[in-house]
Amino acid sequence: MNGVVQLISAGPDVAWGRWVGPLIDPAEMDTLAAAYGAPYQALYRIAADEFLDYTRGQKTNDRRGEVGVVLRCAEDAYLLHTKHIHPGVYRLPTGGVQWHESVAAALVREVYEETALTLRDVCLLAVLGYEFHCDTHVEPFVTYLFYAARAQGELRADGIEVSGFREVPLAELADAADRLCSLPAPRARWGVWRALAHQVAYELLSQTA
Repeated sequence: MNGVVQLISAGPDVAWGRWVGPLIDPAEMDTLAAAYGAPYQALYRIAADEFLDYTRGQKTNDRRGEVGVVLRCAEDAYLLHTKHIHPGVYRLPTGGVQWHESVAAALVREVYEETALTLRDVCLLAVLGYEFHCDTHVEPFVTYLFYAARAQGELRADGIEVSGFREVPLAELADAADRLCSLPAPRARWGVWRALAHQVAYELLSQTA
């Protein structure tokens, strides 16, 4: 990705390193794997610019990571959302894992807050760790990417952060990644980072489609 992203390690049991390692609780990972299945794991080094450094560093203060959701709404239809802060940029839903809560609790809370849905038939698709390398420091972060085969409830935006939804076929997850990678400044590197989860989801789900 134009020299912005470097894949450090990938596989079933990644060594998370000095930056991301402290954010990941091995006991919690075991609990998640027992409940939702063993995930694909990957660790990335990302060359951050000022915008990505600011947005990521600002949010790291109140969260230790995030949950991401690949929700299958219907036959070959997956949910994307857009937020007021990034109008017109459709991507997989994500939400923060606060320092005091579990990943599993954050998944339930964030999905309901942003979509009014309750997920069913859930598996843990991937855990993605990132080292955001800035001029003088490194900001670590983690995405716990879940897949849900269905959901209960009536889909609606929260009216605060989320402004709309779109259902797309699996192939368009790859297209969404391409669009994110093509965002102009100042969101260019933010988009490259956000594209990673879409690429991983597309590749993993394509293997089972």
